[in-house]
Amino acid sequence: MTMPPVIQRETPRMILRRALEQNTLAFGTLLYAVFGMALLWSFGETPARWIGSLTVAFSTFFLLAGLIAPLWVYPLIFAPVLAIFGGLRRRLWTQKIQILSAMVYCTIFTLTFSLIKGHLTEIVPFWADSALTQLDLALHFGTNPRDVLGWMSVFNGNDLSRFYLNSWVFFATYFPVLLLVVDDNAHRRRVFTVLWMACWVILGNVIAVMFMSAGPIFADLVATGTMRDHHGVLALLNDPEGARLLMIKQNLWAAYSGQSEMLGAGISAFPSVHVGMASVLALYVARRGVDFAQGPAIHAALARGVVIATRSVAILYVLIYLVLSVYLGWHYAVDGYMSIAVICGLYGLGGLRAGVLRRVAAPFMQEQPVSARSSQPSP
Repeated sequence: MTMPPVIQRETPRMILRRALEQNTLAFGTLLYAVFGMALLWSFGETPARWIGSLTVAFSTFFLLAGLIAPLWVYPLIFAPVLAIFGGLRRRLWTQKIQILSAMVYCTIFTLTFSLIKGHLTEIVPFWADSALTQLDLALHFGTNPRDVLGWMSVFNGNDLSRFYLNSWVFFATYFPVLLLVVDDNAHRRRVFTVLWMACWVILGNVIAVMFMSAGPIFADLVATGTMRDHHGVLALLNDPEGARLLMIKQNLWAAYSGQSEMLGAGISAFPSVHVGMASVLALYVARRGVDFAQGPAIHAALARGVVIATRSVAILYVLIYLVLSVYLGWHYAVDGYMSIAVICGLYGLGGLRAGVLRRVAAPFMQEQPVSARSSQPSP
């Protein structure tokens, strides 16, 4: 006589957990948007303001895309890629609803971040610039790290500023969408989506409000007594090659001081979300390299080469944004150091937690399944 398989009923907690795992970005966006609207309401903002900003956010995305390259260039770039890689084309088609939904979630999430950031100085005013300047000097043996980067003056400051801002904004805003397009590993997508959200919230909101700072580029406008320490950045602003940088600075300050309105105009230096998001992308590239190297039938020499190459690209990518953030005056060097440490720490803690859970569950996973035992003939 055989017994029917034992079917385990899902508890409400199990159902909720599965839903959270399958809709990480949606749930994260919902929670953040609700929190953001409540916070903005406490500052006298109305829901109409939030909805209006959402419209501006979508139009701003297309404006920024056009600054990087004319919009007609993008179909020319992606059409051959989609034609060659049929699997990617099919993936885009079959997951079009998820991809479009993710684009909406990402836009809402980053819009909420921008609106919250614009009010951080109403919670805590700028106070940490002098301390961060002194910490930079102490960490670099009495030398301002910006002064060490004087050799970068061989590059056009306007071009560097354009690259620093425009090359970053698309990937930083729509990284979870990119994951949906190129990554079929649900667990890996979930890990890096959470890390993406943590970068915005933990670095850009939580730690930022604790150490409110304007950054070296505003040393002449914020009464910190550090103008002399940041003479290099201020000199670049007075140079024709720093005209674009000066324009952005003036627009941000006008919005901060209430002279104009500008979406995403909040000022906050420590820690660097720019470098933090670059670290998220870098960790993803390195993770893909490791996962590929651990695949079946991968030659050992090829595996080592892939790991070394992806890690090298990842490190170089972070260094580029770290150096540019300091040279252009948006951040102190310690801003970037802190961002790298926090993002890598969060990623490491996530991996450690997963490893502990796997070790704890291993003895139970190795047991014979209940359904298999119950299907054996009874004596």
